[in-house]
Parts: sequence; structure tokens; C-alpha cells
Amino acid sequence: YDTYGFPLELTIEIAEESGFTVDSEGFQVEMKAQQDRARAARGERESMASQKIDLMDFTTPSTFVYDTAPCKTTVVGLFKDGEKVDELTDEGEFIVETTNFYAEMGGQCADTGSAHSDKFEAEVTNVLKAPNGQHLHYIKLTSGSVHVGDTVELTVDTARRALIENNHTATHLLDAALKNVLGAHVGQAGSYLDENRLRFDFTHPSKMTKEELTAVEDMVNEYIFKGVDVEVKEMPKEEAISAGATALFDEKYGDVVRVVRVGDFSVELCGGTHVSNTAKIGLFKIEMETSVGSGVRRIEAVTNLAAYKALRKSEETLEEVGTVLKANDLHKIVEKAETTMTTLNTMKKEIETLTSKLNALEAKNQASQVEEVNGVKFLYTHVEKDNAAAKQMAFDFRDQLGSGIVVVTSTFEGKNSYFVGITKDLTNTYKAGVLVKAMNEVLDGRGGGKPDFAQGGAPTLDKIEDAIAAVKSKL
Repeated sequence: YDTYGFPLELTIEIAEESGFTVDSEGFQVEMKAQQDRARAARGERESMASQKIDLMDFTTPSTFVYDTAPCKTTVVGLFKDGEKVDELTDEGEFIVETTNFYAEMGGQCADTGSAHSDKFEAEVTNVLKAPNGQHLHYIKLTSGSVHVGDTVELTVDTARRALIENNHTATHLLDAALKNVLGAHVGQAGSYLDENRLRFDFTHPSKMTKEELTAVEDMVNEYIFKGVDVEVKEMPKEEAISAGATALFDEKYGDVVRVVRVGDFSVELCGGTHVSNTAKIGLFKIEMETSVGSGVRRIEAVTNLAAYKALRKSEETLEEVGTVLKANDLHKIVEKAETTMTTLNTMKKEIETLTSKLNALEAKNQASQVEEVNGVKFLYTHVEKDNAAAKQMAFDFRDQLGSGIVVVTSTFEGKNSYFVGITKDLTNTYKAGVLVKAMNEVLDGRGGGKPDFAQGGAPTLDKIEDAIAAVKSKL
């Protein structure tokens, strides 16, 4: 799908024709993983641009400040695809003396916003760490030009930063909650967060239960609703570690570290941006828990308004289900669903019983069409029924034969299928899969199965007489 654009719907259709199903849920998980890989590859390309020789040799320092207030500063370096230039008129990168833009690091995405002076206007689309630790800003000019030495004003998109902070602090709460619920073996194995959602990878040997997920979600929300202040302090690394601070995955630390503390619940070394109080997060909702490798699980979650929208969507879905089930009181929707399923299962069994009886009668009517091939009873018939009905008919016809082989072909809604049933007493001599393979070769179809039953599908049944002759020749 991702490489050649082959539609999932066609994959499902072709699979069904051959008697297979498609793991659509698994497809979505793998599609998300591929999107993550593509996103990471884009980041690597940008990082590679920042590794060019001009940037490697550029050592003029720059300073990052956490304050999001507009920051006046001076341009100290201009680059185009990583190569040093004197002027930018369209797009490129710049380094300034002081910046309030967070560079992508520690799983947190970079800030975006704008830069301007009386000479130019520009969008800041990304910020990465240059080889010598400076903040490298990717800019797109909308007017004018920028030169080294220009005084510029940097303005962070504070609304977006606030959403990022919600997700980052929630990630710390999630890490602590997982350790509390699952055990001390839980360790961070990766993370990513932006303004829309958070993703947290952690070590754990098995899929989390519904009860465990609920406990984790409840614990995170408990600390959000408590409105706990988030304290940020700098201290010597050894002092922070001895005080119980958790070092995050794949993070490099200096001698002096930044410690983010949420009450007595979470203490971590972190250079990212955070809310001042957990109440600002608003709400936390887990959307998915999946495996990303042996012994590594992943949780994806949303916060704040996105979490509310996720809950609202669930409520709307519940209301739709209630409408379908004609359940006016949503509190009784489970009871209504159980009653409906009981009724449907009863009716399904009755339909199966009646269908078997009808098929038995039809099989008797087909008695005149039963041939004898090499001493074996053989029946071929064509119907226009869906796969499930045609398959059941093959089973019932086979049972009515007592001893013999049945071939049922079906055309329904443009799909052509065939089913071969062999009674148990003949499976030492004949295999249903072998007979289906013989039909596949004639019909250009696909399929297979067990010794006593197999099925296949083909684009057309125009050569069905030749296919039946091929089956008979196998007998």
C-alpha cells in the first residue's frame, strides 16, 4: 500500500476470493509504524543537512531561554542547506545569539512561530540542534531578506507550546503511573509528543489488561485533578540521581541537570518544557496500547481538548449504537445489546437448522446428477449464493452423499468461488486441496484447504467445464 499505492480494499477482495481474511486492525498498526518511520527519516534528512562542514566548523554559541515572551536577538549565522551564506531571501536556516524556540530533543517536537525585523518577515517551521549545540532555526521568508548581524524578534506560537507542554507533563505522569500499576521493571524505551498527542514506549513483557489500562488512566487523571505544582530545578547530576530522579531514555546529561518534579509522584531529569500545574493538562485519555517489539509496548494518548473530543466521539458512537438497538436509555444499552445478541444467536441457529434441512432436500433432488467416477460418487452443482451459504451447501451435500466428493461453484455479486468437499472415508485416497489446485490451474484461480474441504476463487468461471473435467481426471 505505502510503496505502490495498492488499495487495502482490493487486498481484502482478492483475499476473500481465495478464502482468506485480512487483519485490517494489524494493517492500521503497521501503517502508523510506517508513518512514524517516514517522519523519522525526514528528521534524519534535516539532521544530515545540519552536519555539513560549514555548520561543523561554526562554533559561535547560542543560548536557549524557556520564557515564551517575544525575544529580541541578533542573527549570528545564516545557512542554506547547511552551507554558510551571507543572505537569505526565500528559505534556509539561521542561528541567533538567544532564542526562546525549543529545539526537537528528548522526544519533544520543536516549537514553531515567526521571526521578523524591519527588513523581513519569516515563519519558523522547525528547530534542530546544530553540531555545536546551537539552535538551528528553519525559516521560510514571506517578505524581505535577512542578513548576519540583523536584529530580529522571535515569537513562539504559545498556544501550540501550551498543548505540547500538556502532553509532555502528561508523559511524565504516565511513566510514573505505569511503574505504580505494572511494577518497577517498567522503563522508558522511547517517546514522541507534539501538540496533538503523545506516544510513550516502555518495557513490559505482555499486553496490558483493560483493568491495568483503566488504573493507569485513572492515576494520571487523579494527579491532573489534584492540581499539583510542577517544580523545575537545576542541580548537580549525582545529587539529582541520589534524590530518586529518573533519567529518560536516550538522553545525554551534563554535570548540572534540570529536574522536573510533580509532587511526590514523579521526579525526572528533563530538558523539555512543562506546565506550571498539572491542572492545566485538563484531561488525559489513553487511545491505544500496542506492541512495538519483543518486550516493548506503546501507549498513545491525548490530553486537554483532544481528550474531551475523544470522549465526546465515544459518547456519540454509543448514542448511534443506542439508536440502532432502539435503546432510549443509554444506561441500559448493554442489557439491550445482550438481549438482541441472544435473539440473533437463537435465530441464527434456527436459520442454520432450516438451511441444512433445505440443503438436504436439495441434495436429494440432485441425486439424479450424482455420477460415479472411478467407483466414487461425484456431484457437481452451481448456485448463486454468497460464500457462507455456498460453503454450507457444500458441507450439507457432502454429508448427504454418505461417501463421495462434492464440488459446488458459486457466483455472487461479481465474485466467483468454488468449494470441494470429500467424505472422511475417502481422505486417505483423495485430498480436497489437490482437487482445488487442479481447478485453480484451469480457472487461473487461487485457493486451498484441508484434506476433507477446500475452497478457491477465480476471476471467471467461463472454463468451469474444463475445471470439472480436471477434477475428474484426478479421480
